[in-house]
Amino acid sequence: MFVYKYESLLRQYVVKNFGSFFDFDFVAQEKYIARDNGGPRVDILGEDEHHVYLIELKTDRITERNIKQVTDYIDLYRTVHNPDKTIIGILAAPHCDDYALRLIHEHPALRVKIIDGVISQKRIAVHIGPGRPAMAPDEKRRNRSIKMSDDEWARIGELAKEAGLNISEYIRKQTLGK
Repeated sequence: MFVYKYESLLRQYVVKNFGSFFDFDFVAQEKYIARDNGGPRVDILGEDEHHVYLIELKTDRITERNIKQVTDYIDLYRTVHNPDKTIIGILAAPHCDDYALRLIHEHPALRVKIIDGVISQKRIAVHIGPGRPAMAPDEKRRNRSIKMSDDEWARIGELAKEAGLNISEYIRKQTLGK
């Protein structure tokens, strides 16, 4: 399992192992689409006899915004380079939800590549230093509110202190047994 922190590290890994992810030739990475020194750039450029591939890497999952980004790249590449080859945009990431997958399949010039064998450090619960261990995004707890009087809140605070817990942990333990 390859663990990465930044998109640049994921890109280096994919480029180094390009043949295990794609069945066409690697051309360039971080390639400017319109000019050699500015404007948008595609993460990886590839090609074969009949196609140019614009690969956009995402560190976690593919979103609707990413799909729009790649379709814009395709249009710009076609306008600037007018290639004889068909342009295919590939969104590559470790995860893709069903909605994004459906949108990609509806567009004839888009493909998806799920990158197996990699994981972002953001998805690994690592405890370094003081405080609570980090939680994966799908496990994070969100702020909730409940209505109670000041006296009720103070009493819960006292009970939590006696139990050696903060109020949130005390309420969770009392109601869920966790």
